[in-house]
Amino acid sequence: MTLHFAVAGREHELAWLRVRDVTEDPEGRWLIVDIRVSKVAPRTVEVPYGSRAHLCPVRAWRRWKETAGLDADPNRFAYRRLHNRWGTVLQAG
Repeated sequence: MTLHFAVAGREHELAWLRVRDVTEDPEGRWLIVDIRVSKVAPRTVEVPYGSRAHLCPVRAWRRWKETAGLDADPNRFAYRRLHNRWGTVLQAG
């Protein structure tokens, strides 16, 4: 949700994000999010660190990427679908 709010994106824009679309600034100051699927037009958004650690989208992305093991395949969906009935994580985006 922190990244969703930071890029001011729609649900489908984040649902179609791939791991390769979220990169870090070479100096490590922010995230660069390349939103390719959009209702209006594709765009690139720079997401800075949050002032509070527990609400920071950069820290949250790093934690999610490490926990979900997303480093293996850059073409994988950044966020995966949940089963509508049981809430289990599915392989699809």
